[in-house]
Amino acid sequence: MLIHANVGRISSRREEYQIPPEDLENHTLHLMNLNNRHTAIRGTPTWIPIELKSLDGYHEIVLEASFRYEATDENPDEYRDRSRAGIWTGVKDAPMVASIASQSDSYSHGEQENVQILLNEWRFGKNSQIAFTFSNTMQHTNLSLAICAIPFFHARDGQNAETCLTLTLKAMAKGEAYYDKVDSKEIRFKLDRSASKVQNRVVLQLFAEMGAFQLDGSGNSVHPKQLYTTRALKNQINAHGSSKFEIAYIGTDTTENLRALIRQIKEDEKLSSSITKLVIYFTEDWDAELMMQYPNLNLNETDTGGKFELLFKQLPLDGTLPESVESVDFVLSTYVTPWAMEDEKNKNQYIQLIQSLLKEPSSRLISVDPSDSSKSIRSYCKDTNLQSVYISTLGLKLADTEHSGQDMVVDCKVWRRDKVVSENE
Repeated sequence: MLIHANVGRISSRREEYQIPPEDLENHTLHLMNLNNRHTAIRGTPTWIPIELKSLDGYHEIVLEASFRYEATDENPDEYRDRSRAGIWTGVKDAPMVASIASQSDSYSHGEQENVQILLNEWRFGKNSQIAFTFSNTMQHTNLSLAICAIPFFHARDGQNAETCLTLTLKAMAKGEAYYDKVDSKEIRFKLDRSASKVQNRVVLQLFAEMGAFQLDGSGNSVHPKQLYTTRALKNQINAHGSSKFEIAYIGTDTTENLRALIRQIKEDEKLSSSITKLVIYFTEDWDAELMMQYPNLNLNETDTGGKFELLFKQLPLDGTLPESVESVDFVLSTYVTPWAMEDEKNKNQYIQLIQSLLKEPSSRLISVDPSDSSKSIRSYCKDTNLQSVYISTLGLKLADTEHSGQDMVVDCKVWRRDKVVSENE
């Protein structure tokens, strides 16, 4: 192992967390036996601030966050292997080509220009990781990250239920071709039914500190889905001959994804000169309520800097569509479809909305979804096998696929209508 004067290390403020279970009445969140009793209990999302320190002298680093449990023939009742985690950090939206060896999926870290994150090696799940390269090895400052963990606990362990997350830092020195393990740390989670869950405002503040809510070029993306959404839109616009496009975006949620899109359109000359209108469709029962609770999340028409038209249309609670839903060139649906499909009323409304927005033969839907349920960290996601939804239910055909690496976090695809829609449809 190559030794440096300062060996890289993982720094966390706490190594043990007491966390409450998710709603025990909602059995879909937990594992149940044939007698309808809990076998494994899902903990609430737990946010862990992390700093990577003493990084000078390294050319590349990888941080891994793993739940090292596995159900086997000898141990079939190991249910903690359902645990999962994701790693969040601020990432500048524009890809950076720093050297001949730089990859096309290399993005600058939000705090330092000389640190790049590799998008296709950013993974969520039971074994998550994030990989950085350095354009030089001169005195790197600390890197700030946040891990969101969803531990599962054995119900049989009662008050002693515990699950461990292992953090491992690997590093490669300049001139080397292999990684060395330079530090590791265990984070312990203990099930505590009297503990308080992390509030939304705490998560929003964390994202704000990472620059997620800026509407200018200084803002950052904090999740792979944001980078894939804007990358797919750019690629589709570059591939189509028309010079003017109208876009529809479904769902505002906590707005960091939407803000990344608006920021990119404003800052990218090709996008700002091509996109004339962005229409936001938001829900009354979730998005509007969230905006009332956190009014500073609100967006308005002036946030475009005059570069394009920004409209907001509310989807009614009764499952109908708002008036005058017009077909557009591109529809962006990021982490919407799996949840829309879980409720019959929302499902029907979502299907009608997509069909109305894709009435032109040239219209395209850009879908960005969790590649499987283990990659959805902040929210419970039951259905991520969405091929039948897009093909059979929505009547779409696959037009293109945005490559998102091995063990991908997201599944990014481009869809078109299977047939031309008549004026009366």
